Amino acid sequence: MSRLASGGWALLALAFFHWLIDLKKQQAWTWPFVVVGMNSIFIYLFFETVGVHWLVPTVRIFNDGFLGALGLGTAALAITNSLLVWVIYWGLCRFLDKLKVYFKI
Repeated sequence: MSRLASGGWALLALAFFHWLIDLKKQQAWTWPFVVVGMNSIFIYLFFETVGVHWLVPTVRIFNDGFLGALGLGTAALAITNSLLVWVIYWGLCRFLDKLKVYFKI
């Protein structure tokens, strides 16, 4: 039953954003998502090859070293690590977007 409910909420969100972005033309705030969407193939492959084996553990070392010394709990460290990795991935996509480098099939 919960899968039906979550599927319904996902469809409602999709319908709302279709109405807001495509029909009402409210596109100014979508720029951060467009940056990632332009290189979605690259960022997926980067995460599955380099990111999960090198970038995530490297960020975790610095995150745990600096923020762990402040006494943050395990859950807070995991959340900040995920956010830091997300910001790095977005920055990489932004860098590629500035250079007009787009990966296509």
